[in-house]
Amino acid sequence: DPEKGCVFENIDCNDDDECTRDLCDATSGCYTEDVVCDDRDECTDDSCDSDYGCLYSCKDCDDDNECSTDDCDSEIGCTHREVSCNDYNQCTIESCDPSVGCTSVPRECPDIDECKDEYCDPEQGCTYSLVRCDDYDLCTVDSCDPATGCVYTPTDCSDTDLCTNDLCDTMYGGCYYEDVVCDDEDECTDDYCICDEGCSTSPVDCDDHNKCTDDSCDSDTGCV
Repeated sequence: DPEKGCVFENIDCNDDDECTRDLCDATSGCYTEDVVCDDRDECTDDSCDSDYGCLYSCKDCDDDNECSTDDCDSEIGCTHREVSCNDYNQCTIESCDPSVGCTSVPRECPDIDECKDEYCDPEQGCTYSLVRCDDYDLCTVDSCDPATGCVYTPTDCSDTDLCTNDLCDTMYGGCYYEDVVCDDEDECTDDYCICDEGCSTSPVDCDDHNKCTDDSCDSDTGCV
């Protein structure tokens, strides 16, 4: 300047970019350094826009897996915890499908034998109770065979006496015995019973001790 002499004005080094720091070196002139957009938060994606400068957007931690709970920790970033599919029901089997999440199917209780009824209790799981083998017949012995189930065996009322009919009272229970009727409907025989042989007969004696008669016997009428 003719009046003042030498004049020195600062050069404008602004490049209109919010993502650079604009500096000037006395030797080389204007230069820029990139802006560091690190917010030290692992839950954000850091970027820079030339118009707006640093931008921080929430990090997407969705792993597209319905069997995990997605979260974020500012120090370590995205976390994925396994989902608990426990429905606290002992009658279901739980599992997890990555596409739909928790699923469950009914638990099948194995059939142990034919003498037990199986069912499932939500708190205890598979439970078994004894089959009731009562046929309400007092003349049978009720029992259960694990392979075939209920068995009803007739009460044994045998008294080993062939001269009785061995019977059982279905209403009141207990054995009772009736004498065997040994009638062969032959008037020419005497009918009787021997306990270890059963009914027996012997010829009727038609001797009237009279030498002047012929003694005989008719099956319908007896001695003639």
